Parts: sequence; structure tokens; C-alpha cells
Amino acid sequence: TTRRELVERRRVQQALQASEERFRSLSAFAPVGIYQTDLNGQCIYTNAKWQEIAGLTLEESLGESWARAIHPDDRKKVFKMWTRFVAGESDFSLEFRFFKQSEQEERWVFGRAIAMQSPTGETIGYVGVNEDITARKRAERTMREQAALIDIATDAILVRDLAGQIVFWSKGAAHLYGWSPAEAIGQNVQLLLKTQADIDPEAVLSTAIEQGFWQGELTHTTQSGNTILVASRWTLVRDEAGRPQSLLEMNTDITEQKQLEAQFYRAQRLESLGQLAGGVAHDLGNILTPI
Repeated sequence: TTRRELVERRRVQQALQASEERFRSLSAFAPVGIYQTDLNGQCIYTNAKWQEIAGLTLEESLGESWARAIHPDDRKKVFKMWTRFVAGESDFSLEFRFFKQSEQEERWVFGRAIAMQSPTGETIGYVGVNEDITARKRAERTMREQAALIDIATDAILVRDLAGQIVFWSKGAAHLYGWSPAEAIGQNVQLLLKTQADIDPEAVLSTAIEQGFWQGELTHTTQSGNTILVASRWTLVRDEAGRPQSLLEMNTDITEQKQLEAQFYRAQRLESLGQLAGGVAHDLGNILTPI
């Protein structure tokens, strides 16, 4: 029995060693960071990608030193989740930051880990993956900043696809036209605003697609039924392949401005007529004086 147990133990050890070699061969050139720990959380392996993201060498990442790579503000939540994971209370899956000391650079990662099992079903350690999501996080931050700028703009800003369906509706658009984003998104912009122009809307669309930009004056109708005049600027948005995808439209209400201009021109005409009448009267007076 003892001999049989020794043979079985040796077979298990050989299987584990072969599995370990396959794991490290496959992970060496993986595009994500991969690490391996023992039952106590001591790091026993990191691949090249993990070292690149964390800013540590292989030697610096082993043992407990790997924790140095975690951003100081995120260490508490990472350690708390790891403790719960090891205790079997939850999965280990979260977003957190590394901080590369050498470059003073913050890197966002999405981390996941699972328990490693022996052929007999015993937990012998843990293996985890850290995916670098820094580019995505930066893009999300840029989008939030741009959205905040759009929301404080007083102009009506909307995005519509090439078929005319509204896909974005700013707070400025809601304020100007009266429809909330929930009410406007998905609607056909021409039908919703009852767009009128001196030129055919299809011609406007063709110009915007061909030249990438169009601007002019349009007449729109608000939710309350009021007719307003807007100065409209359209900019073509392309997809990653360079194909026309949608139109960014910015509309400024110039109704009052146009009314004031009309009043000013009317006053100018009346003033000119008055000057003309005064001149005629003066000339007639000159002619009649001798008589």
C-alpha cells in the first residue's frame, strides 16, 4: 500500500509539474498580465505583461513585494476582496489601479482570479489575470468631460444618424425645444421639429455628407407649437473606417435677433423716407418762394 501511495504521489507531482510548465509557456507571451500565488498569497510567478503593467521586474514581483504595484488609494479594497475570495465568500473580480513608481504613471486594470486545484481536488494556490484598461478609462473620462461641456452649452446640440433618427439630445436642446432626451431620442428630427428651409432638406444633407459641414438658417417648431428661427451648423461624424456615420447638429435660437434686425431696418427705412420727404418739401419750398 505504501509503495502504491508513493507511486501515486509521484504521478501527481509529475502531472502538476507538467501542468505548471504548460501554464508558464502559454502565459509568457500572453497579451494580459498573469500572476500566480501560493495558498498564503505569496506571489510565485508573473509574466512579462504583468511586469510591464505593474512596473516591476520578476524578482521585485515575487513574495509580498507585488503589492507595492497597487495604487496606495486602492490597496485597501483590493486586499479586502482578496481576503473574502480566499475565504470562499466571493469571487475576485474588480477594477483597480497600479502605480508605476519609475514613471509616476497610473494604470487601470481589470483583475480576476481563480483557485488552482490539484488532480485530487485540493486548492494549491491561485492564478489571476490583470487586463490593462487604461485606454478605456481615459476615453470614458474624456467622454464625461465632453458631455459636461455639452450640458452647460446654451445651444441645442443633437446627433442624428443619416436616416434622420435622433441618437443624442443635449440639455440645451431640451431647454430650447421642450422635449426631454427620453422623448426626443429615436424620433425623426425632420418630423419632430417640422423643419423648414429655403432649400430642400435633402440638398442640405447631401452637402453635409459631401463637404463634411453645412451651415444656414432653419425654421423649427417647438413642443409648445411656437415657431423659431435657428442658426444651424452641421458637422459630419465618421466611423473608424472613415465611413459617414452621423451628423452633429448645433442650433442657436436667433428669433429675437432677427426680429430686432427687422425692427431696426424698418426704422431705418422710415428715417430714410422722412429724410426724403423733408428734402422734397425743402426743394418745393425753394421753388415756391419766388412764386
